[in-house]
Amino acid sequence: MRAILGDLEKRFHMRQRHFALLAALLLAGCAHKPPPTGICPTTGFIDNTDTITYLAPDAVKGAGEKNVAVRGSINGYSGSCAFADKKKDAVLVDLKVPFVAQKGPAGAGLKQQEFPYFIAVLSPQDEILQRTAFTVTVDFDKGDSGENTEDHSIRIPLPHGTDGASRYKVIIGFALTHAQYDYNKERKK
Repeated sequence: MRAILGDLEKRFHMRQRHFALLAALLLAGCAHKPPPTGICPTTGFIDNTDTITYLAPDAVKGAGEKNVAVRGSINGYSGSCAFADKKKDAVLVDLKVPFVAQKGPAGAGLKQQEFPYFIAVLSPQDEILQRTAFTVTVDFDKGDSGENTEDHSIRIPLPHGTDGASRYKVIIGFALTHAQYDYNKERKK
């Protein structure tokens, strides 16, 4: 009987040592926690809002591209993000938004064109938290096309205990009329 108890006691102590070793390994992994990943929000466009087209005032229905005075496009975006401070209660998103524009057949006399656009921040539930309207001016000094780039810094407040803004969204797009939006949908068919 004593031999059996001694054997059980050995196994128990062996398991305790294995458990202690496993616990030490797991806790050691927590001691040097890597910086949080995914602090940047998803950034992109709403469908059909990355292009804006102005038609000639006297546009003839069915004349197609002959009616185009000018067309602007958001030529992608680039940027970075970081926690705003050591409290990690906000993320700063720095965006560089390049715009390009091309005069159409009906826009021969244009020297420049202003294009209205917006940048919005959506919550993880897709609620609009921030929406700011801007206007970019593109000059046609060098011919039928032009470009301009604008820089923006956006602060996204984060609820306490959030590692980052990866569940948030930053949306960029032109502020289109209904007719311009419908025109973009038709062009992409």
